[in-house]
Amino acid sequence: MKDKDMQKLKELEMEILDHFADFCQRHKLKYFLTYGSLLGAVRHKGFIPWDDDLDVLMLPDDYQKFLELYPKEEHKRYILQNIDTEKYYHTIFTKIRMDNTCMVEKEWQYIKIHKGINIDVFPLFPYPDNKKDAKKLMFNLKLAQVLASKNNKTNKLVNKILFGTLRIIPRRITNKWISKIVKKALNYPKEYHYYRSDELHDPLMKKEWYAKSLTVPYEDRKYTIPKEYDKILTTMYGDYMTPPPVSKRRGHGEIILSFNKNYEDL
Repeated sequence: MKDKDMQKLKELEMEILDHFADFCQRHKLKYFLTYGSLLGAVRHKGFIPWDDDLDVLMLPDDYQKFLELYPKEEHKRYILQNIDTEKYYHTIFTKIRMDNTCMVEKEWQYIKIHKGINIDVFPLFPYPDNKKDAKKLMFNLKLAQVLASKNNKTNKLVNKILFGTLRIIPRRITNKWISKIVKKALNYPKEYHYYRSDELHDPLMKKEWYAKSLTVPYEDRKYTIPKEYDKILTTMYGDYMTPPPVSKRRGHGEIILSFNKNYEDL
């Protein structure tokens, strides 16, 4: 990607994040930068130079309130995208897309969803103290992921058989199933001291680490991060202040990009 395109992409992603952060502030909802965006905020005071996306997360109650309140307002060129809004959406978290733009890796261009420039909005799931309930949560989240991705192309024989079988069930039914699983997971009623993300290989995070927040510089703006960011980043990345070797500094793959047209108009 050309440097000027990378810079323009980042500017539009921050426009989406500004829109999201403003909505959260107006409705008293908490959010935090996460993954590479959190690392970038701490280590670079902005984007990781070779990174080209923005990720935020929300606590279970705030995430659900966000999904409830956001569709009640008009957002002009911004689109809420998740399993409830698009038939073939293939993950269990949410995106906010900018209409009349396009950003999609070529390997994913076949999926029949809006492909605008976006930010990812992840929920944190309560991770039960009860071992039986924890095992059930992991099974259900994995099931939801498989159901969401059943229309994805795959080279693995076992996945071809599994996805082919699941495609017999209409998407409207499996999407409702996914939504039910996610809602139940977010509303776990018993005691818990940890969160887990929808990325099931990620380490568990202590609930107390997300109790308080800080507002920190990010490029020419300011956004919210957890006060215990050091514990979170250390758990995620180890020695996070040391950048990786040049050979491992990668963004997305080959991207179809437009700042003024949807994918279908290109």
